[in-house]
Amino acid sequence: MGFEATLNHRLIVCTTCRREGSPADAPADGGRLYEQVRTLFDDWPDRSGCALTGVECMSGCNRSCTIGLSAPGKPSYLFGGLAPTAETAADALALVAQYRDKADGVLERRARPPSFRRGILAKIPAAFTP
Repeated sequence: MGFEATLNHRLIVCTTCRREGSPADAPADGGRLYEQVRTLFDDWPDRSGCALTGVECMSGCNRSCTIGLSAPGKPSYLFGGLAPTAETAADALALVAQYRDKADGVLERRARPPSFRRGILAKIPAAFTP
C-alpha cells in the first residue's frame, strides 16, 4: 500500500440530522443514513486507511443530512442536503475511497459520485503543519 493508505481518512456522518418535514417522533434521517453507511462499511473490502465516525450535529441543520471528510494534510469537506438512501450510502464509500486515493485530497465536482456532485457546504484547507 502506498502513502495514502497509511493516513487516517475519516468519513463523518451526522447522526442527528433531521430533514425539513421529517416527523419529530421518527428516527433521525442522519441516524438512518449513518446506519446504512455503517452496514456497507462493515463489509466493505476497500476500507483500508478509512474510518467511519458518527457524530451528533455538524451544524449543517439547514442542509441535512450532512457528511464530512477529513485526513491529515488534505482539505476537509462538508456536504449537505443529502438523502438518507442506500444510493447515498454507497456513494459515500466511493467518495471516501476517492479522497483517500488522491494524494492532494482535491475532489473535482464532475469526478465525485452522483450524490456528492452537489451539496458541498465547505472545503476547508488542510491545517498548517510546521
